[in-house]
Amino acid sequence: MSKENIKGFNLNNNLCLIQLWITFIVTSSIQFASCELIIVQTALGNISGSIEEVTSYNDTGNPSVMFFAQYLGIPYAEPPIRFRRPEPKTPWAGEYNGTYYRPACYHQGDPARVGTFHVKTAMMSEDCLTLDIYAPNSSIVNQSSLPVLVFLYSSPGYSSAFAADVLCTVGDVVVVVINFRQGMLGFFSLGSEAASGNYGLFDQQMALQWIAKYIHSFGGDPKKVTLVGHSFGASNAIYHTLYPGNRGLIHRVVALSGTALLPSGGKSYVRNSIETGVLEEIGCQRASDADIMSCLRGKSLTDILNALDKKSFTFGPSVDGTFLRSDPEVMMTDLAKDDNSTEELEFLNVDLMLGLNNMEGGAHVALLYAERLNTTYNEFNVSRADIRNIVVPIAIKRTFGSNISQAITQTVNFQYNDVTGTDDPQRLRQRVVDLFTDIDVAAPLVRTGNVHALLGQGSTYLYQFSEPLNLTQAPVWLLGANRADDVHFLFGFSERGLQYVNHVTGFTPTVKQRALSTRLIKMIAKFARTGNPNPLSAAGDPQWPEYDSTSTTYLDISAAHVTPKHHFREPFMTFWTSVVPELLTATSQNATSPLVCPKEIGHTIKVNLVSAENIIIALSIVSFCLLCACVLLVCLSVAREPTLYSNSKYAVMKTPNLSETPSISGPSDS
Repeated sequence: MSKENIKGFNLNNNLCLIQLWITFIVTSSIQFASCELIIVQTALGNISGSIEEVTSYNDTGNPSVMFFAQYLGIPYAEPPIRFRRPEPKTPWAGEYNGTYYRPACYHQGDPARVGTFHVKTAMMSEDCLTLDIYAPNSSIVNQSSLPVLVFLYSSPGYSSAFAADVLCTVGDVVVVVINFRQGMLGFFSLGSEAASGNYGLFDQQMALQWIAKYIHSFGGDPKKVTLVGHSFGASNAIYHTLYPGNRGLIHRVVALSGTALLPSGGKSYVRNSIETGVLEEIGCQRASDADIMSCLRGKSLTDILNALDKKSFTFGPSVDGTFLRSDPEVMMTDLAKDDNSTEELEFLNVDLMLGLNNMEGGAHVALLYAERLNTTYNEFNVSRADIRNIVVPIAIKRTFGSNISQAITQTVNFQYNDVTGTDDPQRLRQRVVDLFTDIDVAAPLVRTGNVHALLGQGSTYLYQFSEPLNLTQAPVWLLGANRADDVHFLFGFSERGLQYVNHVTGFTPTVKQRALSTRLIKMIAKFARTGNPNPLSAAGDPQWPEYDSTSTTYLDISAAHVTPKHHFREPFMTFWTSVVPELLTATSQNATSPLVCPKEIGHTIKVNLVSAENIIIALSIVSFCLLCACVLLVCLSVAREPTLYSNSKYAVMKTPNLSETPSISGPSDS
């Protein structure tokens, strides 16, 4: 490689960074090496990166060594002011060193309790608005303009845990991983101008603006930007398509295990008010919003984080009138009105791929409920009574709120509990996993896909990933793909990234798993190029049909098969998208709470057991009273007969002899 062959790049063939070589000596088991320093010229200033090599695998699992360029810790904004929106990065003098990762953004909470992607503790700072860029060799040698994948991780997380060396080389795409503010620092809101919230979303949006301006210098095509989000990051990705300020910045979205919606009638992800308890805990209760913010900015970060660790506080996007003008539920409803003046039309213009794992609720549920159910994480013994009395009520309360009809809880229990009477532990565990997979992930994805497929101009695709990884955090009884398993496959089991994740200690992918990883990467890379993942990479692979709301077509992906299927997770999806909404409407209109027994999906029998019981009791009492009244009247009649008729000539009547001819003469005058 020479300078003449690389337009727009300055390459130092002799310089190898001492810092990187030290890293390689310390982590000698990792199969990568630093080769050369590379300089990129941008309007902001020069940025140095490094050419690296990585071992990747083809569709059959055979290895090969490939080269890529990485540019790490590049600032896309000025150091942020606490609880304020970011400001664009201004040009710098000299050369920015992009050869090592910068600190992660602060976040609170114990990652071990998340149970899906347990990242190691990293160096953190409030000055954290940076991004990492990974570009394949073709972007340098061939001066290509490649599709760009922008990854938004779930929270808590940070960019270095998602090294995209394998993803960029196998997919032949440029990958950008963003650091953004999370938790309270990213989403605290007072609902006023003093603290409008959504700072983390505006961080991401600032990064998208940076990408639109400068990614061409790194071999990326700013007109082919695909936003890829996982879990919380996936819901953020959908929010971005609803923000008019992003028009033209995003062309496709891949939402993995998350979206902006909940099951119909569920509580919103977005918040309209702040928990005052957090201000009490930090010691910043003040009369005015301005004084509150002055207090919060004056507190040390240690004080804030210590206060947050004492209690469970959750922070997320809020309706600020700017980024989110209203609840996504309302905005999606506006889209369904087919109103061309709707500002959120960008959601309908992008191509959309939705994905999930077939047992999303696995480790997550076991971590949350094992202690409450008086069992262990790996045993997770649950009874039908546990499902009826503990699991279902909690799931319903956190999804729909506390003021929910008992009939809905009973109906969900009927749908997911084992009413046949079996006490098989594995079967009951599977019912619990299905419940949380459906209510947390599958049903919201289907709702999102239905709106996009019915009204959108872009393509819509859905996949279900079914290949288990059995990492160290997965319970032994979990037989399918856990939440975030597909993310490991998407990033190709990057050894750079896995060193930052706790639950993969000692894990080595099999040949089949590496081959499947390559296939998944190529599917998503093709989608990023054209909005169509077809043709699939392996010989003999079927066509991946687009999703539609009628047949709910999806692609089931595992090492054993890649198969198109219809009627995604039925009958449960119809239950959540049709039966439950109708029941919510019925119970909101009726003070009584009808119980729905969905013997057949689409046909409901509404029986108000309480009212029926009361009616039966009332009728029984009335009937008894009427019977008593009749008996009393008869008795009175019999008692009065001698007095009434004793002096009458009709008092004694002869019983006629049926053998004689009856007389037709009237009574005698005598």
